[in-house]
Amino acid sequence: MKAFLSMLLGVITLVALPLLHADQVNSFSVFQPINGISANIYIDNAKVMVQSTGAKTTVLKNIRPDYLKNYSEQLYKIGDVDHNGTVDIATLDTVDRAATRFCYKVYSYQLGSRQFSSRPTHTSCDSKAGTVVYATGSAVAINQ
Repeated sequence: MKAFLSMLLGVITLVALPLLHADQVNSFSVFQPINGISANIYIDNAKVMVQSTGAKTTVLKNIRPDYLKNYSEQLYKIGDVDHNGTVDIATLDTVDRAATRFCYKVYSYQLGSRQFSSRPTHTSCDSKAGTVVYATGSAVAINQ
């Protein structure tokens, strides 16, 4: 019985994994760049936009129309990309021809202004197609 339950749980996990990545074009994410500050990230008119508590909306990046269509689950990542203790946003910038290497422009949270920079601080690439990084405190574990 124990072996059967273990196998069943494994099958359920395999079936559920694809459901963890939301279509980022038609949804928004709420996260905390730092404790006590909330932020919303969403896509509007092919632009990745973010607004944190008490700050104006910042347009981060225009997304290519073919990326909106073909990579709706990889348009942005949320996590501490630069390992400085604040949650950053990385927006999809380029995809190689084989769609195996995704490069992102990283936008850092600015403690002084309490909003995200409107210019990227660096580029980060990953060779694991489809990896999405969720903010700390999410119901889904951080994947890196």
